[in-house]
Parts: sequence; structure tokens; C-alpha cells
Amino acid sequence: MPIDPAIFFGEVIFADDTANGQMCFCGTKSYRGASFKGSVFKDIVCFRKTRFLRLRNYSAAVDFGGATFENDVVFDGATFCGPAFLNGATFSRKVWFNDVRFAHNASFELVEFQGFTSFEPLKRPVVFSKRANFRHIDASSALSLRRVRFCQIPDFVQAHFREPPDLDLIEIGREAPEVPAEELTARWRALKRMAAQTGHHYYTALFAAEETKARRPIDRHQRFGAWVVGWLYQWLSNFGLSMWRPLVWWAASLLLFAVVYNGTSPKLFFDVTNGRICQLFDGTAWITGKFGAALTYSLKKALVVGGLAKVEGLDDLGACLFGEPIPLGVVFTGIFQTAFSGLLILLFVLAIRNHMRAR
Repeated sequence: MPIDPAIFFGEVIFADDTANGQMCFCGTKSYRGASFKGSVFKDIVCFRKTRFLRLRNYSAAVDFGGATFENDVVFDGATFCGPAFLNGATFSRKVWFNDVRFAHNASFELVEFQGFTSFEPLKRPVVFSKRANFRHIDASSALSLRRVRFCQIPDFVQAHFREPPDLDLIEIGREAPEVPAEELTARWRALKRMAAQTGHHYYTALFAAEETKARRPIDRHQRFGAWVVGWLYQWLSNFGLSMWRPLVWWAASLLLFAVVYNGTSPKLFFDVTNGRICQLFDGTAWITGKFGAALTYSLKKALVVGGLAKVEGLDDLGACLFGEPIPLGVVFTGIFQTAFSGLLILLFVLAIRNHMRAR
């Protein structure tokens, strides 16, 4: 039954009815919402480029709650300017939401997707401008969220996917108005589980990082140690997602410890020592004088295990800079630098691993 292209200035009500033939609302405009709640559609239904618009002072809500679609459904290019409710609906065959724009809240809670479901873009990405609720959905077949743009954090808590969903190039905003920390943490954890199911390692690490940040108000009171470690992990490597941040910290710490060693070294020892290494760094130039020796000593500590540790004569650097025996404070400073540099190198390797495993 074609109803296209029609214009409805009043509310469209098709609730608790049964449609035995094809239904086509292509290009239809509705200005005060529509209700298909509890209806049964036995044949193909098409809402291609249907626009559910919104007049001032009207909600323009579209309600498909509890509806049953026994054949294919097409929403390609549809626009929902008001709230869209599909709670408890059943899609028995294929359904396409390609190029759909949800300008208001969209709720798919308890929806059953029994056939292939697509939110992929044909000409433009699918956009959820406000809240998107997919809690408790059951997808029995393939579901694609490729390039979908969520302006707010979507809710996929306890969503079930028999086949891994397609999350490639998905965009998720960080806005979550009035969402408590517990709920926000659960949402990021659900997204992390979805990414792990798809084998998308980068998204898994990304969503795990967001879960950690969402938990901070809770950890600050319940697990203070985890709260501190979380901040350090973010500062040093952006939760294992940044390759450059550990390198910048490593280079900065190398110079900082060189300054410390240079300031700790008495000038007397450097001047009167006649060791081979001291002669190498002897001179009036800034980098070839005592600071050059301190920088090399710091580099040796920062490399943890490397070729510099085996260069003949470098073992004399400590005695050259600080005399013998080396002060205990310098020894402990070197141990701390080695441990800190080792941690940064580990975070750098972890970041490489996360990026190399990303699809």
C-alpha cells in the first residue's frame, strides 16, 4: 500500500494494526509524530527518505514499540527530528538504517534483530545527535555500525551479538549529560566488550582507557592506588595509545637527570682526575665539558640495557664525575632513573603493539 509522498500535519496513528501487504512511506512528511506501536507488518515496509519533522511545542515522537516486522524493512535516508522509540520491536528479516539521522533521542532497548542489520553510510554517515539506547538488544545475525557517529556515549549495556558487530571507523562523542559514574563506566565497559568481540584491538584499548577515566570518581574513594596509577598511565602514555608520549618523557628525563648529575658532581673531582674518559670530555665547550660527561652518564642509565653499557671506559664515568666511592644519593638516583626509563620503554613497546594490532 503506497502512501508516498504524503504530508501529514496531524499525528499518524497505525497502532496495534496488521498490514498484510507492502507498505511504502517513501518521501512522506509527518509534522506531529507517528505511532506504529504494537503493529504487525507481514510484508516489506519502506520508510526511505521519510521525514518525521517537528513543529514548535510538539514532541513529534515516533513510536515503533513492540512492533513486529516479518519481512525486510528499509529506513534509508529517513530523518527523525523528534524522539524515536523502537523498544521491544522485532525485525525478523533484513533491516537497513543507512544514512538515517536521529536528531533527538533514539531508543532500541530490547529490540530483536533476527536478520542482517545495517547502519552503514551510503552517502552520509548515520548520526545519533543525542542519547542512543541499545540496552539489552539481541542481534542474531550480522550487524554493521560502520562509520556511525554517536554525538553522546551510546548505551550497549548487556547487548547480545551472536556475530561480532562491525565497528570500523565508528565515532563516539564523550558527552554524557547527567549520567552517573557507575552508569558511564558500564557503558564504556560494554563498548570495550563489543570491540574485543570484533577483535579490534585499538578500539578495545581506547574504550578501556575511557572506562578507567569514567571510574575515577569511584576509585578516588574506593581504590585510591588504582586512581593514582590511572593518572600516571594517562600522563606517561595515554593508556598505551601514544607512541610519542613515552619518548618525550624519556628524552625529558634524560636531560633532567643529566642536570642533576652535573649539579651533584664536584668540580674538583672532574678537574683533578686523569682517567681516560675525563680526557675525552675535557675542554671548554659546553657539551664536551662536565655536562657532556653527565649527559653520557644519564644516557647510560636511561638505556637500561644497551650498547653503551659495554663501551670500554664508561664504567669510569661515575668515578670521574663524583669520585670514589660514588655518593649513595647518586646511586639511588641512578636506580630510580633506570627503573623509570625502563617503564617508559615498556610503555613505548606496548603502544607499538596496540597500533600494530589495530585493524
